[in-house]
Amino acid sequence: MAVRKKIGASRTEWHNAALGELTDSPRHQDEELELDEELRNHLKAVIRKRITKEWTKGLLAFPVAIAGPYLMWWSSKLDGFPYWLGTLSGLVIMAVGMAYAREFIGLLISGDLPRATAVEMKELEMKEWMKVFLAFLAVGAGICFLLRAKEIAYYLAEWMPYCIGIILMAGGITYFWTHSRMHGR
Repeated sequence: MAVRKKIGASRTEWHNAALGELTDSPRHQDEELELDEELRNHLKAVIRKRITKEWTKGLLAFPVAIAGPYLMWWSSKLDGFPYWLGTLSGLVIMAVGMAYAREFIGLLISGDLPRATAVEMKELEMKEWMKVFLAFLAVGAGICFLLRAKEIAYYLAEWMPYCIGIILMAGGITYFWTHSRMHGR
């Protein structure tokens, strides 16, 4: 029951040939539909797992690439063997992080990962109560940013907490405004 890919055959033809060989035996229509649905579910699970793996690997590559130079900086204060061991370890860690980061950026630029992620996100439709909760959360967080702006400004530029608070509040209020009956439906 081996499926061989014909040279020059499109991916759809190959997929149809594979399904044809899998369903050659005499079966009822229901069993064929069940097998096809099972195959689709399996393929979706494999694709979802691959997307999750690529995003995780890519996003973790950046902290790893930063940890390498930090280790080299930290070991520069030492003398002798610890200095060389820390420097070599830092270089290896940085190289591995940068290699993964390059692969991740390549997937982003090619558009394969964003397209696959967009397809997966379309299937995960957000419930209405979740949208309302997030809108309330955005308004509340915006108010907190505005009330605590002087304290937060210690860590950020003085104007940033105000901008963040206003944007969060505007986003939450806009959601309610566009979904209200008074808006003019």
